[in-house]
Amino acid sequence: MGSREGGGRGRGGAGRGTAGGSGRSGGSTGRAADRDLNRQLQTVTSSQQLADLLWPESSAPSAGTAAPGRLSPINIATAWVKLAHLGQSGSGSSSGGGGRGGGGRGGGGGRGVERGEERTEEEVARSTAVQLLLRDTAAASEAAAAAAAAAAGPSMDLRQVANTLWGMAKVKDELPSPSPGAKAGTAAAEPIRQLRDALQRLQQRALDLLQPMAAAAAAAAAAAPSHSSSSQAAAVLDLRDAAQLWYALGGLRHPWSGALTEALAGATVAALEALLAAAETEPAGPVAAAPRSGGAGGGRGGGGGGRGVAVESRTAAAQLVFRMGTQLGGGGLQAPLRARLAAVVEGLAAAAAPPNPDCLLTGAHLLRLPLPPAVVRRLHDAALGCSGGEAVRAGRVAMARALHSAVQLGLQPASGEAARWEARLLGELGPAPGRGAAWRSEELSWTLLALSGVRVYAPEGESRERIAGAVCGVLRKARANDATRLRAAVGAWGLRLPARERALLAQKAGEDVWMGDDALEQQDREEEEARGRGQAEWQGRGQGEWQGRGQGRGEWQGRGRGQERGQGRERLGARRDERPSGGRWGSW
Repeated sequence: MGSREGGGRGRGGAGRGTAGGSGRSGGSTGRAADRDLNRQLQTVTSSQQLADLLWPESSAPSAGTAAPGRLSPINIATAWVKLAHLGQSGSGSSSGGGGRGGGGRGGGGGRGVERGEERTEEEVARSTAVQLLLRDTAAASEAAAAAAAAAAGPSMDLRQVANTLWGMAKVKDELPSPSPGAKAGTAAAEPIRQLRDALQRLQQRALDLLQPMAAAAAAAAAAAPSHSSSSQAAAVLDLRDAAQLWYALGGLRHPWSGALTEALAGATVAALEALLAAAETEPAGPVAAAPRSGGAGGGRGGGGGGRGVAVESRTAAAQLVFRMGTQLGGGGLQAPLRARLAAVVEGLAAAAAPPNPDCLLTGAHLLRLPLPPAVVRRLHDAALGCSGGEAVRAGRVAMARALHSAVQLGLQPASGEAARWEARLLGELGPAPGRGAAWRSEELSWTLLALSGVRVYAPEGESRERIAGAVCGVLRKARANDATRLRAAVGAWGLRLPARERALLAQKAGEDVWMGDDALEQQDREEEEARGRGQAEWQGRGQGEWQGRGQGRGEWQGRGRGQERGQGRERLGARRDERPSGGRWGSW
């Protein structure tokens, strides 16, 4: 399993290197001068070097008035990928690309601007590079659209479109954001217009290239021909291009058309079908002959093939299924395409060691694929049976979502399997003294939601108390989705939370029951006093006498643990299913 920490996500093409379309591509790599500039781009190690190389006449944002359009499609694609990698390596803006700032300007300027701090020279250079590259991308896409209409001039091939969109998605926090005071047609609104126009033209170019692939694959599937990698290779979408395009669709805020997502889905499913068909005759799969991803300067070069590429291809396929699920959801695929993708997942699950079973399970659940129970069982067993190291690399969220998705697809773990899931999610992956980080709200919410869906599992004793304490510990930073999942688990198990946390959970999950801090503190004190009075009287009287007295006064009965648990379920609007208790496995 690849690393998908923080939401179970596939990498979406992140390991592609700095190709910019210079590797095996579907179109011309351009003039010799463009190829030479591309080689220089691949050696750049800072945003300042990038700006000096591409725009030597512009060393500051105020100087960015040189005529755009000098960069070719291949140079634009490579520059965006290079910017993305510079941001990941930390030589650009701070922590993942910085934040939005300076509304309307290209390049948010990083978090230093938001805090009022002075930016470094590298941060200024990065902001300048984003601004000017966006300007040139908009100009080049406009020129390419005009040239295409006249059947002349260079246009981006699909690899260059994918590289460009992926790079833009990786630096999305540095792209222009709308400014309330910017009026259309003014200089302040120009970066927003450039971004919108560039994305719209890139979308149209991708659609023009993808639709023939999807249409040909749909026609072939309808005719049910014998699958042959040699007959399909020329028209098959490269899995790496598909990964980058899906990543961009999910990462960039743009009104992507239904036609684009439909064409990309059709072409992606066709590529996955070709992967399975080629595996029957070529162990390495259809991308084995393609140059492999390299490091900086290597692009997609480097050659290689064999069984390692086969594993890489199947892993990419599983992550694509997940990526499609997160982007499209249950209503994003037509029934014929859904059936074809279900057959792909079934084929991937048939491998001796199914690749990334967590991705396949979660993607299948999100897309509502009609998987046979035996396939769900095989993927569930593969996820549960992966090594501890693989589980750690996948991450808490990915493993929890694998269990949740298997349950949603109709599988119910047996008692022994539930014990292993508890040990894995709360033991191996959970926080422990000297090992592992504390729970984050997203991680805990998915973990508890997944376990609460297992009918034969319910926490007891110390485990129950620790789970309740963990819920209280993450509530303050929990998002609405996290709170909704936590509320479902709390309600399913009837966990007792303090009044303040109980109300905060309901409020964050969307229930209007917030009474204010003072009222909650008073309620907590009253409950604590009631428990104290009950404990004191218990010590002074026999058990039988206390039971009669408590029932007569109604004092402890109204504050007791059993009724409090019922009040919690009533407030949260959840019911606890009757199920055997199974919380004695291991410790957490």
